[in-house]
Amino acid sequence: MPQNNTALELEGVSFSYEGRKDRVLDGITTRFARGELVGLVGKVGCGKSTFLMCCNGLIPREVKGDFSGNVSMLGHDVSRTGVQEIARMCSFVFQDPQDQIFNTTVLEEVKFGPIACGMGAKQAEAASRAAIREVGLPGFEELDPLELSAGQRQKVAIACALAQDSQVILMDEPVSSLDWKSTMDIFDILTRLAKNGKTIIIAEHDTEVLLENASRIIAIDSGSIVLDGKREVLFDPRIAKLGVRVPYIARLANEMGITGDYETIKRRIIQKF
Repeated sequence: MPQNNTALELEGVSFSYEGRKDRVLDGITTRFARGELVGLVGKVGCGKSTFLMCCNGLIPREVKGDFSGNVSMLGHDVSRTGVQEIARMCSFVFQDPQDQIFNTTVLEEVKFGPIACGMGAKQAEAASRAAIREVGLPGFEELDPLELSAGQRQKVAIACALAQDSQVILMDEPVSSLDWKSTMDIFDILTRLAKNGKTIIIAEHDTEVLLENASRIIAIDSGSIVLDGKREVLFDPRIAKLGVRVPYIARLANEMGITGDYETIKRRIIQKF
């Protein structure tokens, strides 16, 4: 992919947590383009969360251990870039939004990041109100985010990223505790953001939702990338051997002997029924 289209690049990234000799990541080299929505899959403990923390410099800046390699975000060497500048470029959405929400109203929560990154108060408020509308929460500005539903809190966390105009959004199991409707709402927002040029990288166990929405899948095993390609990677027979749940449609296609890209397989299965 062209260099000027690159949002994030990792070269030879390895990491061992402090006090441990085993490498959680081992020589990761990959590149992410602007506008990609990428799903990270792998069994528990394979290194997905560690991968995300290396992307934005939480490792080794905050989480200590033996780190080597290079990470570049939007042309900036992450190891030599200040926290405020990284926060302008990148947002991190956690599995449980309560881990990152601490203000008493939705508006104050969404405004916090832009102001911390140096945006003026009026501009931050306008950007925050627009972000709240974009995630479907108009009228929630003065509510306590901790009194909202899990899905609504996750939308608040995404609004925080939108208000900062982050070009890279990292997400660690963002829909694991949500119902199907809330999950679909979140992914509708994410696919729209990707179409508008944001780069979104999601560690996620729900392969069904990734198959429907992701443009690319990376499978990690024992700290290394073992599969990397379009969403049809989830049809690869090696997926099950990695401890990743095989999507229902992939199992059905295999039983019916149907091959091709995802849209073709889906269409042919529908025709069979």
